[in-house]
Amino acid sequence: MECKVIHTHAIGLHIQFIGEILDVKVDAAVLNGKGLPDMDKVAPFIYGVEIESYHRIGNKIGSAFDMGKKL
Repeated sequence: MECKVIHTHAIGLHIQFIGEILDVKVDAAVLNGKGLPDMDKVAPFIYGVEIESYHRIGNKIGSAFDMGKKL
């Protein structure tokens, strides 16, 4: 993501950056036939700050606007 810093806020020993996303770039190798990100190819991950480790995000569990209908 290409971003522009709008504000910075000192929070104790840390600095919080508030920004505006100007552009998003993606490698064509991770796009599906419709030109959208294929999450299996992107392989997103998260960082657990307190436990200082990275974790994979799991498999699809449902579709938007569909899962709620079952509830």
